[in-house]
Amino acid sequence: MAFLVSQPLPSSRAKERRCGRVLVMRANNPPKGSKSRRRQWHERQLDRQIEGRESEIPSDYDVFKDSPLDGSDDKARQKFYYVQALKEEKKENFRRSIALLEKCVEIDITDTFSWMALARVTKEVEPLSVPVVFQKALAACPFSVHLHHAYGVYLDRIGKTDDARTTFEKAYSIEPGNCYVCQSWGLLEQRAGNAPRARELFQKAIADNPNTDVCVALAKLESEEGDLEQSRQKFELALSLATNPAKESDACRAWGQVEEKFGNLERAEKLLVRSFRARPNEETIVVLAKLKMRNGNAPGSLRMIRSIERPRKQWPSVAAMNVWASLEAKAGNFEDALRVIQLAIHRYANDSGLYLTWGTLEEKQGNIEVAIEQYRKSIEVKHNGPAFVALAVAEEKRGNFEYAREALEKSLEENPRHDSAYNALGLLEMARGNIERSREVFEKGLAECQTSSVLHGAALLDLHVGEKEAAREKLERGLRLTREDTSFLWHTLGMLELRAGQARKAKKLFQEAIKRYPQSSVLLVGYALSVAATLPKGPDQDKEVRALFRSAVEVDKYHAQAWQCWGVFEYRQGEVELATKLFKAGLRFAQQHAALWQAWGVLETEKGNIFSARSIFERGNSYCPKDVHLLQAWACMEVRARNIQRARELLRSALAVDDTSGPCYNALAVLESRHGEIDIARQIFLRGITMAPKHPPLYRAYAEVEVRQRNYSRARELFEKGLEIDPTYAPLLHKYAELEGLLGNLEGLNSLQRKMTAIFEAQQSEPVLDEDSSQAIYMRMEEPSGDYEPETLMETSISIEQERAAAEEEAKRSTVDEFRKNPSSRLQEENDSDLDDDGLDDEDDEDEYYYVYEDDDDDDTDWEESDVELEEMPL
Repeated sequence: MAFLVSQPLPSSRAKERRCGRVLVMRANNPPKGSKSRRRQWHERQLDRQIEGRESEIPSDYDVFKDSPLDGSDDKARQKFYYVQALKEEKKENFRRSIALLEKCVEIDITDTFSWMALARVTKEVEPLSVPVVFQKALAACPFSVHLHHAYGVYLDRIGKTDDARTTFEKAYSIEPGNCYVCQSWGLLEQRAGNAPRARELFQKAIADNPNTDVCVALAKLESEEGDLEQSRQKFELALSLATNPAKESDACRAWGQVEEKFGNLERAEKLLVRSFRARPNEETIVVLAKLKMRNGNAPGSLRMIRSIERPRKQWPSVAAMNVWASLEAKAGNFEDALRVIQLAIHRYANDSGLYLTWGTLEEKQGNIEVAIEQYRKSIEVKHNGPAFVALAVAEEKRGNFEYAREALEKSLEENPRHDSAYNALGLLEMARGNIERSREVFEKGLAECQTSSVLHGAALLDLHVGEKEAAREKLERGLRLTREDTSFLWHTLGMLELRAGQARKAKKLFQEAIKRYPQSSVLLVGYALSVAATLPKGPDQDKEVRALFRSAVEVDKYHAQAWQCWGVFEYRQGEVELATKLFKAGLRFAQQHAALWQAWGVLETEKGNIFSARSIFERGNSYCPKDVHLLQAWACMEVRARNIQRARELLRSALAVDDTSGPCYNALAVLESRHGEIDIARQIFLRGITMAPKHPPLYRAYAEVEVRQRNYSRARELFEKGLEIDPTYAPLLHKYAELEGLLGNLEGLNSLQRKMTAIFEAQQSEPVLDEDSSQAIYMRMEEPSGDYEPETLMETSISIEQERAAAEEEAKRSTVDEFRKNPSSRLQEENDSDLDDDGLDDEDDEDEYYYVYEDDDDDDTDWEESDVELEEMPL
């Protein structure tokens, strides 16, 4: 505007003065004419002031001085500014919205709605200033139930549960029976694990002021507590109280989601259709499309979700576009999924979540480099915790542990309450052997946000160091957080009891969990394993276990562990061909899953098909080049094929990927010792004990090497250290007893006998997995995909190479007496020991090579012919 005034004027002085006055007038006064033109002029002036260009506006000019509605009172002006502020907020012009809302509260300091909007918008720009806004608002409006309610919700979201509870109590004292206060307060208690108090608040709100939303909240609570009938009754009440189609639609949609959770898919679809008919909306379309995809109706699901692209008054939301892309990917339309994401980015260029979804899709296709690039773009658009976690997981897969650690630490800097980041960082440090650092991370996470995800990670750390009781306490505490998804907590606790030999207790836990999550494939697999452990071997056991495994893969055909465990179960029943078909079927849906490749490769190795097994391991390694367990199993196969140098290379490659892998150190050291490289074996054992000090088999195998070298004092020292790590490790006790018997140390034998008797009596209170053979359950944590919700789920796999463990344990009872009768026989056996045909000297060494058994992918042979449908599999 100053530029306009400074231009050369016309030659006529009158015209010059007139033109100058016009220009100055246009620069300082709103134009005449329609109200829309005047409103646009005021908006432009506001833009200039907010963007720091006050120098272009005369110093005595106030942008808010002239109301767009001439002659209007303050109420009309306030309404105008409030409406404009909401429009600016929708356009994400938050600072402009704040300026307008501040003017609103200047006009009327008791306007609660302007205060609440100001707090909401301030959170987007200056989160730390939100409490100050609420405090000013409550000072101006101390008896506003709306402000107290909004403040309580805010405190609950930032984790200040006690302060939020106090604020809700004050709001309730101002207006007893306020249904919205009761609902928010009840949800807080539900998240805190206080379900009875939450139920009481919901019921009180319904008694004082029946409301559809509160009835729906109570119905959801009952469903999460496993009481479907009570939940249905509350949903019926909610529908009877619905005063408009929107309320009816919301209630039907929530009810449909509960029925879907309990596996009543037909009833769920009817409710969702009713919701759509009551009020067609995007949310119902999305839920219904996901249900159709789950029912196997991919064409119907895609038709439903694609309908949101039709000409509408507004674009589909970001959440709907994300779901659309995921459904296209599940249907195998990867290119269409990318098209949807790119279309969404064209419309919502500033949404970081879209780049995150793009990266997730690329990662599922194995395009790690492209995925990392998209994750970084997501972070560039907006620093957000999920993108940092996804980036860290991808970098960890590539072996870039420092980059992964850095990304997770940045995530926690941005949001100290990001539970997934605590979980991922703690587990990363645990995997790298930094136990103390991992404990620090989880302790800080529990102090900041005691969620089920952090509790689960902390419990895994306790299990890793052998603190089972502490793990139980954390898992049980997490189960009280009923508003969150706790299916993975149920699974881990059940598997903990199963591994501890408490099969019946594990079975009860899985039964209770399935009441709450009947469509959880992971829980169904755990239940199948517990049934296999408790029922006597026979047709009845086989039928029930097969039915559970079938249900698991029908619920989620992408659940690789379900296919894996089912295949191993069939292998144990002698159904080798069926086991092979199951591994191949699983690999149709999860080619990136190293455990499936490993399972198949081990099976072919057991059958003696060395060339086929090698082909399987090679192809699996091409998909999963950084998987330590796959490399370890491959090395064992090469040992059996007498390809010792190749086995060494594979084990060293595995240690290059993970230098804290105790089983790999053990396998490599045993291999070197069996081929005469004793000094090299000792160096590897010492390195392994340094990097994996909590791995008892290292001490056992190292001690056996020293026994063969007649260094009995050193062997005894190693046995003692191993027992300090795990006093219940039976193979180590067995070998220790052999040593004491060899040396004729009756006092030592008596001591070991007492220890073994106590352990066996505790373990024999219940069968471990079946009456004839123990099945080792290995629990492995996989990285989450997609939304990175806690999920982090525990996976299960069964070790084929430990089938003979039961016979070994049975022999331990007679070990001491045998040594007493004839210790010299053992001495002769030790002196005459030599390599077996497969490069292993005994069953224990074989166990070390196959310490971790997980599924492997398929090979190049018969890949096209490997497809197998569920209908072909016997029940």
